[in-house]
Amino acid sequence: MSETAAHVNEALQTDWLKLHCGDARDLGDALPPDSIDLIVTSPPYANLKDYGHPDQIGFGQSYEAYLKDLREVFAGCHRVSKSSGSMWVVVDTFKSNGALVALPFELSRQASLTGWNLQDVVIWHKLKTLPWSHRGRSRRIFEYILFFTKSRRYKYYPERIREVDGVKEWWSRYPERYNPQGKSPDNIWYFPIPTQGSWGNGQVRHFNPFPPLLVERIITLTTDPGDVVLDPFAGTGTVLAQAACMGRRYVGFEINASFVETLFPKVTVEVERLWLQRRSGLLEAERKRFAFESLVARTRKIKYAKQLLRAVSNLLRQEVRRGGLPIRCAFALDRDPDNSRTKSPYKLWALDILVVVPDGADVLSLEDDAVKASQRPPLSKYGIEAKIAISPETHVRHDPMLRGIRAESTLWIYPATTDHWFEAPTTMAECIDSISVGSGKSYVRRGLPPVISDISIPRDEVAGFCS
Repeated sequence: MSETAAHVNEALQTDWLKLHCGDARDLGDALPPDSIDLIVTSPPYANLKDYGHPDQIGFGQSYEAYLKDLREVFAGCHRVSKSSGSMWVVVDTFKSNGALVALPFELSRQASLTGWNLQDVVIWHKLKTLPWSHRGRSRRIFEYILFFTKSRRYKYYPERIREVDGVKEWWSRYPERYNPQGKSPDNIWYFPIPTQGSWGNGQVRHFNPFPPLLVERIITLTTDPGDVVLDPFAGTGTVLAQAACMGRRYVGFEINASFVETLFPKVTVEVERLWLQRRSGLLEAERKRFAFESLVARTRKIKYAKQLLRAVSNLLRQEVRRGGLPIRCAFALDRDPDNSRTKSPYKLWALDILVVVPDGADVLSLEDDAVKASQRPPLSKYGIEAKIAISPETHVRHDPMLRGIRAESTLWIYPATTDHWFEAPTTMAECIDSISVGSGKSYVRRGLPPVISDISIPRDEVAGFCS
């Protein structure tokens, strides 16, 4: 290790907050092994741009020498990365001597030779770009983002970037099919590129400015607060500045001293300003995700109870030949899941379900069949841990499932085959009275009685998440 590298190593082990004026080829020796959580970078695109240093990678080199140097950088990144770490490389194709050079695929091969595992390829749609094209090539509006990991035990948190804006209306009819945390992120990302010269009162100019929102997404996906982020081709330092704003430590290498000494401080101020503006939007997005998750959970629970009621009704019609309403109602009572009772990771929520049947029904047989129905699709796919009981109508007021509910407690009436929100409020006392005198027929739909629940789903809340 050189004297300079030893000095850098000592400094970085103490504070991990540094943009070092140095060569990316030296980072494997300059940084401790197994110390970096995330690498985000965009290397020079071969011989296309002159970044103003005689020892730079790319400009002035043969293509073979350029690839060899990048392979050395990737090897150094692999050495210093933790086993849970990842590397994201932004790169594009270009034309040389009249032919297209598939640089993303070549760099993927070079990284793989050094031990990196390609996990995904993301398309970065830049929304705006240069307004012209060339013969044999369309106007370029996207670049590739290559996502590599060092091992199979890498950090990756897609739930952090799920979205609930613009979800399709069908989710309310099929909540069991929809992730309560929102839409899964896809592999096309829409982030506009910063306008050159737009930062630092027009003083910051760079060939390939990184949008902070793009960096934010990668950091959110693959790191935790306090993790260390590395950019071996730091440029003006957008990756590092964004990492600092998000509570991550950082280290960067940039061979052009003017970028380090002059531009990085200006970019840092601008990224911090944008981050302060961004935080209120992030808090609102988080609030929406929590609200949507709660709504999907409640909607799924009520539909589960309706499906179970339908199953018990079918069983009862086969076994009990008598006039009148086969089932009086079904109570669906919310409760916290008992994690000690189930090893399944899919049991997200819990319900107590009490189905009230006419006197004379075979309660034990119905209860056994209802439990079996809950263990088969579609009910087994809802992620609900259900306690199911059957009660004759004359014993319902004494059933253990209802003992904790006061007579004046507000409950909500959900017709079994209609919409996904409550139709009317009621009380426990009113429910018991209607069961006793058989006056609950106004909520019967297609021969099925209602579900009565302590779970509230107002119609306007559902409408607020339908596009």
